[in-house]
Amino acid sequence: VPAIIVDCRVKKVKAFHKMVGFAIDRERGGMWFEAIGSLPVLQALADRMNRGKLVMFSKLCIKKSAYHSGGRYLDLSAKSGATVSGLPPVHAAYKDLQEALRDGYACNSKIALLEGMRRGQKADVIGKVIDVTLKSLKDGNEKGEVWLKDDSDRRVLCEMWGSTFAALLKDVPVGKVVRILNFGVITHDGKSISLSGEFFGDSERGSAMVEVVLAGEQAERLASVEEEGGESMSMPWTAQGSSKMSFAGTCFVSCLASVKNCPLVPSTAGTMDSQGSEAASQSRTYAKEALKEEIRVFVPGVWLTDVRDQDPVFYVCENSHLKIDGSTGLCRKSGEGCQCKASADPILLTSVTLADFS
Repeated sequence: VPAIIVDCRVKKVKAFHKMVGFAIDRERGGMWFEAIGSLPVLQALADRMNRGKLVMFSKLCIKKSAYHSGGRYLDLSAKSGATVSGLPPVHAAYKDLQEALRDGYACNSKIALLEGMRRGQKADVIGKVIDVTLKSLKDGNEKGEVWLKDDSDRRVLCEMWGSTFAALLKDVPVGKVVRILNFGVITHDGKSISLSGEFFGDSERGSAMVEVVLAGEQAERLASVEEEGGESMSMPWTAQGSSKMSFAGTCFVSCLASVKNCPLVPSTAGTMDSQGSEAASQSRTYAKEALKEEIRVFVPGVWLTDVRDQDPVFYVCENSHLKIDGSTGLCRKSGEGCQCKASADPILLTSVTLADFS
């Protein structure tokens, strides 16, 4: 299959390296491709697949994937048997591919079609930018909140995370047409739908891409879309009347990225600075006092990725109320005459790390 490369990067994922990219064919159909291998091998392959390079994919190995829009990707790993070679200028598809890169991937998905998608699915959308907000987050990261609208008269909020998207959005004014690829669908209690993504080359979990559409029929058609009005499919979780649920009280339905960077919750570091250095040992107390109102948040689909303590379960002494040593069966006050007696029920106490799709 002759194709032209839109983008290609090599990044580290856990203990190995992966090459990730996106290519389109002469009909402007697109597909993600990946390869896993040693860094020198992947880098050598990626050097032949820079943006605009015309290539021939042979012996295709196409695999199913829930992490790619369209549900499939092209495996270019050595063991797949697939090959990549340069496309000679005399090939019949050469001119068509150059024009395809100019017009870009033919993303025909309407914003309204997001209603039929499940939480966590990957989506491609093209639309007109009707609002852009850039934010600097507490963790030093950056985030863009972009509202897109298309000719289905629907508008949707797209959360674009990371420095690459932030730099791009600084040069994308309201009125431009953009194409977003492989963004995750976020559903809130069946009442709100938004999109979230990070550039695929920025981090291990990043898998998305954004392109500014400058020419072609789609750009001309969407440029005429009215910026005002339209039905909103998204509702920010901190907004008045946003999606809530009741479970031992009222709470907001959200994701961990939004909770971590919520402007309603002051950072511990900022609170400590305002109280002076003596607050260092009491940071939890100060952070709690700084928050005037309790905010309850429900985050569905969370993974437990790390537990700090190797043995977080222990028993306490009923007399001293101190931890019983697992090897000796005694508490710290046993040398002071404490008649150690372990409690009937164990206690679980540790710190954990949580993660979700954001």
